[in-house]
Amino acid sequence: MKENGDYGYKFGPNGTKWSGYETVNMAVDLIWEESRKQDLGIDIKLFNDDLSIVFDLFKERRENILLKREHSIPSFLGYNTSAPYGNIGIIENKGFDGTIEYNKRINKDWVLALRGNITFNKDKWIQGELPEQKYEWMNQYGRNINGVKGYVAEGLFTQAEIDDMARWESLSDANKAITPKPFASQFGTVKAGDIKYKDLNNDGQIDAYDQDLHFPWGCADNCLWFRIYRRLERFVGRYDVPRCSRSRTCFEW
Repeated sequence: MKENGDYGYKFGPNGTKWSGYETVNMAVDLIWEESRKQDLGIDIKLFNDDLSIVFDLFKERRENILLKREHSIPSFLGYNTSAPYGNIGIIENKGFDGTIEYNKRINKDWVLALRGNITFNKDKWIQGELPEQKYEWMNQYGRNINGVKGYVAEGLFTQAEIDDMARWESLSDANKAITPKPFASQFGTVKAGDIKYKDLNNDGQIDAYDQDLHFPWGCADNCLWFRIYRRLERFVGRYDVPRCSRSRTCFEW
């Protein structure tokens, strides 16, 4: 709680105002988060331990996640400045991780080391703070936990498309009713080269209902990472002089 002069009451013949106290970070009956983890792994060494293979499958379910209830509680309940917290979140996370490493001594001075790593991870909301939305693509459930709202870009407008829209706008209302609209109404005046956003609900207008929950960093909900390391070491006395390079690739769908 904290003192807040905007609250309180007036008392006495002169109407002296006394500050009240505001409850912030409201939460009752909180419990600990619970996590259940499963892991199945295999570790193999071959060719006098020169070749090493490690592979793991993992799955985790986390329940009772503490979330601020900014959208799931209506404003008429009186939480003016700060919504309460509650143990309402459930998240699932699963994937695999594999590493292949090869170390070979060429002679007393040189060692060749190669290492490759592949990682796949998919997490999603099973239950979150956001209530059921009007359209499926706006829902939080089943989406990536780092998902953010945004419009879906279909490409860039061409001058031919803009000319088609100008011709459609010049039609009478009767002809507009029987003539397909070239593209959904966008934001402001559209020019060639502007981004064309997808009309997800097909109502002919780009608005808040066309925002999708998607992963924010250029990778889809499913993302497969490859990492390859190459290392060549030369031993000079007690010290090694490494020469190494590294590459990384993301495959998404």
